[in-house]
Amino acid sequence: IFAGSTQLVNNNDLSGITAGNFTFDSAAGAFVISGNPISLNGNLGFNGMPATAVTQTVNLSITFNAAETIDVPTNATLALDGNLSSAFDPSLEKLDGGTLMLGGANTLQSGDLDGGTTVITGNTVFNGGGNSRLYVGNGDTVANCNGTLIIQPGANISVTGNFADSMVLGRDGGSATVIQNGGTLSFNPNNV
Repeated sequence: IFAGSTQLVNNNDLSGITAGNFTFDSAAGAFVISGNPISLNGNLGFNGMPATAVTQTVNLSITFNAAETIDVPTNATLALDGNLSSAFDPSLEKLDGGTLMLGGANTLQSGDLDGGTTVITGNTVFNGGGNSRLYVGNGDTVANCNGTLIIQPGANISVTGNFADSMVLGRDGGSATVIQNGGTLSFNPNNV
């Protein structure tokens, strides 16, 4: 757990690190974490809702070794500026009312953006593996959720591969908003 309000700028100088979970305390100061890549076996996010707005920044690359839940509550922003990769399905499931920013060169099988805002500022490829899905606002995962996807200038989202459900907006009682401020959304799944 990253906690406290001192030593907020950290650099991972170790190699071959695998973490169980990557958690920020809800009362923590604004961390900036950089350095060598890590692998992650568990989840990523916060252990509660921060009392005031805070941005946690992770500049190192992360390989997800399992389906990944990223919980970003209201008052929180999580900026993942390193490269993310995963061969698992679902690769990334974003929950809660805060903001997730994806700024790296990311290669994922699927995405489930259920609540709050997800901002793409880098290059993200969703390369479906057959039973994959890409949802914004999936009411089956979070009842009555409202998911927002924002594509910023210079960002690229590419949807390729095979999907069971691809680019479903506002599924089963959820609602969705997609805002393209610039960038590119390339939608070319094999089985559509």
